[in-house]
Amino acid sequence: MSAPAGRPLRADAVRNRNAVVQAARRAFVDRGVEAPLEDIAKSAGVGPGTLYRHFPTRSDLIAAAVEDHVEELRRAVDHLNTPSYDASDVLRDWVRLLSDYSGAYGGLADSVLAASSRGGSLGEICRELEDLTEAVLKRVRATGRVRDDVVGEDVFVLANALAWANGHDPEGVRADYRLEILMRGIAN
Repeated sequence: MSAPAGRPLRADAVRNRNAVVQAARRAFVDRGVEAPLEDIAKSAGVGPGTLYRHFPTRSDLIAAAVEDHVEELRRAVDHLNTPSYDASDVLRDWVRLLSDYSGAYGGLADSVLAASSRGGSLGEICRELEDLTEAVLKRVRATGRVRDDVVGEDVFVLANALAWANGHDPEGVRADYRLEILMRGIAN
């Protein structure tokens, strides 16, 4: 969020915004993305009005909290799409990264799936991740290893479903098996 007329935020406003994002990340790890916003504001040392001034909706706060993860995913796509990366591993590794991203905070997979069809900052992140997934699929399609009718949105939704399922399997006993089922389902 910026100051009126496009002016940059004051230093104290930047500190407050950053404090809210850091407090949200801690709360989301401990209590999931449904952690009470009032508790997040208190942990950040700001009032609820400050939190809502920077983040009018919970989805906006979630989007800010996951931005570092999204940046890592952007870099990962660049790496996965390099010619030196084994094309047979690209899609599996990308789905695993997406699933890990969506499993970073309790309830994130549900929030991501709900936001992917809506607007707002979290919805924009979802659409970007669908586009990144499509870029990975384009490379894999060229090798003939994935069905032609599979699109980025499908894989993004399935990766979130994996994150949800894996979140209910704290030992991770079946995580690799579920990933293999998904990969066989979209393979050519």
